[in-house]
Amino acid sequence: MSWSPPRRSRTRTRPPPAPTVGCARLLEAAFLPRVRELVAAAPVAHADETTARADGRLRYLHVACTDYLTVMHVGDRSAAAIDAGGVWPAFTGVLVRDGYGGYTHLTGALHAWCGAHLLRDLRSVHDGDPPGQVWADALATTLLDAHHAATDDGDPPGQVWADALATTLLDAHHAATAARASRPGP
Repeated sequence: MSWSPPRRSRTRTRPPPAPTVGCARLLEAAFLPRVRELVAAAPVAHADETTARADGRLRYLHVACTDYLTVMHVGDRSAAAIDAGGVWPAFTGVLVRDGYGGYTHLTGALHAWCGAHLLRDLRSVHDGDPPGQVWADALATTLLDAHHAATDDGDPPGQVWADALATTLLDAHHAATAARASRPGP
């Protein structure tokens, strides 16, 4: 018995109809403002931007998100474009972000460096001069160890955080000591 492709139907099936303009307008008018409001009210949110094609040219896709909600819009990299998304001007929580300076005008938020970006930065420093930048590798290892300890399911969260903090501080001290020892001069 040999395999043969299934027969094609003589009648064409049509794809389901695309959402109507009215549905899209309803989402834009009711749903998106509520999502923006929820992200702006979150205790912690993440900001990032990346290039994307829109309107036939290269633009920036701005993202504001929590663990469960995401708001995106396109613009340039200016503070006005960042604010145009309707989330960050009202945000007063912890803003987790990369090192891009376009977010510095958001003074109502507490700024925190994104862990993934920090680890990439530490790798870049270490890879540029491994023997001279051993502290960067030690700090990255410390941060990853603290993350793994804090997300371990074995102990109650309070104890996990206390132990992870103590270990992180001790390891950070060792990383700083290694950095001082590897630095030439007095």
